[in-house]
Amino acid sequence: MGEPESKPASVFEYMDYRELLRDRIAARKTGKPSFSLRYLAGKTGLSASLLTRVLKGQRNLNPSAALLLAKVLGFRDAERDFLEALIMFGQAKSHAEKNHFLDRILRIRATKVRTLGPDKVEYFRTWYYSALRELMNFYPFAEDYGSLAKMLRPAIKAEEARKAIKFLIEAGMIEKTPVGTYKLTEAIVSSGDRIRAPLVNNLHISMAELATRAIHEMQLAERDFSSLTLSLSPNNLEAVKARIRKFRKEILEMARQDENVTGVYQVNFQVFPLSHRYPEKME
Repeated sequence: MGEPESKPASVFEYMDYRELLRDRIAARKTGKPSFSLRYLAGKTGLSASLLTRVLKGQRNLNPSAALLLAKVLGFRDAERDFLEALIMFGQAKSHAEKNHFLDRILRIRATKVRTLGPDKVEYFRTWYYSALRELMNFYPFAEDYGSLAKMLRPAIKAEEARKAIKFLIEAGMIEKTPVGTYKLTEAIVSSGDRIRAPLVNNLHISMAELATRAIHEMQLAERDFSSLTLSLSPNNLEAVKARIRKFRKEILEMARQDENVTGVYQVNFQVFPLSHRYPEKME
């Protein structure tokens, strides 16, 4: 007999369907050692090699095949719907498609997971929520939403600012001071490990659009854009990413300790391939 099956995280906590499937298969295997990919393949009619490549991110999974896996893994109705939405989200080709399936994910999740409410997700989907929050670090906002909205570049509508401030208060990210202005409740806000990549992609896209606008509309003294195009080995790519993570933490600490802030800035770090790896086969 195997060990008692470990209790995995809720299906609705995931944003990566491959991670979800890997965790569920591992949990089943804990309680039943014979529960392997070969066993799963036999129960679903899928090949073990296909399942291996799917879990490694080398192949996509057809939603109809996912329903077969969900049945063997014991998913219930809402869990099967959620898995299908995750797959469609992960394999969507355009930003519009991703947003469509992200909305579906959030609708399903909103009724199942209380620890990740739609309010906190909204923070990473709308660029000016984080910008307005940072403004509270130094701007003496006292219910003048029109002036607050004009503080942003580009300016937003007063009603958008009102909605954002209401959200930030309800989410516990800012609070009112005894003199009637607002302040941050925490110096830094993080998206967390599980939701970070899929949801923050929306924020990255918005910030990239704002960066393009800044190139055309802002003076050199107000901005700094630079880039490198270079060839790297896989080892040095990982080293570059690690160096950026370290540098990012150093900048966060600088911001945390800064007592003389006068503006809100966006700092972007970008590393992405401009070619296939050679001599790896191009598919």
